[in-house]
Amino acid sequence: MRRLPWRQLQRPEHEWALLFAHIPKTAGSSLRDALGQLYLPDERLYLYDEETLEGAVHPAEFGALPEGERARLRFIAGHFYFDLHQQVPQESRYITAVRDPIDRVASLYFHYRRLAGITAETRDGTEGRLIIEEGLSLDEWGFGLERIEIDNDMVRHVSARRGVEFGTCTDDMLDDALEHVDQLAACVLVVERMKESVRALESLLGARLPKMRRQNVNEQRSPIGALEPGMVARVRELNRLDEAFYRAMSERLDAIGEGRRGRGLRFW
Repeated sequence: MRRLPWRQLQRPEHEWALLFAHIPKTAGSSLRDALGQLYLPDERLYLYDEETLEGAVHPAEFGALPEGERARLRFIAGHFYFDLHQQVPQESRYITAVRDPIDRVASLYFHYRRLAGITAETRDGTEGRLIIEEGLSLDEWGFGLERIEIDNDMVRHVSARRGVEFGTCTDDMLDDALEHVDQLAACVLVVERMKESVRALESLLGARLPKMRRQNVNEQRSPIGALEPGMVARVRELNRLDEAFYRAMSERLDAIGEGRRGRGLRFW
C-alpha cells in the first residue's frame, strides 16, 4: 500500500474554522507557515494589508468574498483583530501568540530598521527607511511619532478595540481581551515557551505540526539589556495592559501543564 505524505496523515480533526490572529513580532510567520501545511490549499486563506504572500487578501476585503468561499475555509491567518469571526459563516475559534511586551516592541523597531533598503515598497520598508533617513531612535520613532503598534498592540488585537489613540488605552480593553479569550479563543501561545505552547496546540488540533522555521529573525538587533533603562521603563509603563495580558496567558499555560482548568481554559 502506498504511504500517504506525512502531513496528510496529520490532518487536524476539527470541523470549525481556525482563525490565527497574527500579532506582529510574535513568531507569527513561523507558526502560520507550519499550520498552513496541515490544510489543503482551498481550505486556507491569508489576510494581510500587503500581498506579501501569494494569494493574500486584504483583511478589509474578506467580508466581500462569496459566502460559499468563506464557508469552506478551515484555516485563516493574518493581521486581523478578534472580530473576524463575525464574517465567517461557520463555527470558528481563534488562536494567537503573545510575547514579552518589552521584547516585542524592541524587536519591531529593529525589524523595521533591518528592512529599510530591502522592501521599501511595503509598509515595513517605508517605516524602516524613515527610521534610517531621519536617524530615529526607538524613543523618537515610537513615542515621538506615536506609533500605536508599540502601545498595547496585543490587547488592541484581542480586545478588537479599533481607533484608540496613542497613549489612551484603558483598563476595560484588558477586560475585553480576557473575555474574548474566554469566549472565542481555543489556544493562546507564549513565544518564550513555544515548545509547551505547541504541545497544547497539537493536543487541540489532534495533529502534530511540522518543524517550525525561524523567520524574520534579526540577529543584529540589540538585546533588551543594552537598551537605556529609562527607555525600557517608558515602554513598560505604556504597555502595562499588554504586560498584564501576557502574564495572564502565561498563567493559563501553567494551568495546562499542571492539568488544571484555569479561567477560560479550554480543550475541544
